[in-house]
Amino acid sequence: GQAQEAAQRAMNYVQDVGSRAIDTARDTGSEYVDTLSQTIKRDPMTALGIAVGAGFLLGLLWKR
Repeated sequence: GQAQEAAQRAMNYVQDVGSRAIDTARDTGSEYVDTLSQTIKRDPMTALGIAVGAGFLLGLLWKR
């Protein structure tokens, strides 16, 4: 009846919104990886310094 049709429409809507959210997240992640890759290629020493610094900070936090 009407309740079943309304539930089906709601389910279709949720699936559509979820699918679009996943696509957006995938595109954003891909853009981030591309930007990061370009930055590392352009200035590898800075990228290395940031990685070492982040590792040091994580190491300090891990010890606590």
